[in-house]
Amino acid sequence: MLQPFLSALRASHIKADWALCAFGPGETDCLVAGYKAGGKIRVGFENSLWNRDGSVAANNAERVAEIVSVCGSV
Repeated sequence: MLQPFLSALRASHIKADWALCAFGPGETDCLVAGYKAGGKIRVGFENSLWNRDGSVAANNAERVAEIVSVCGSV
């Protein structure tokens, strides 16, 4: 759903400050895509459970650490 949003944003010529959050097994990849597209990303919610490798995170700190690590390498 990110690309249609970005396309509509570009077509509107609005300079928007936007953020993305995601949940489920693909949440890390969604957050990385949002980061790479110039958005802010939100992670560490009570239902933000899944690490990129498919394992369940022990806690929010683990999720945040993974996102910082992955986004720091792109």
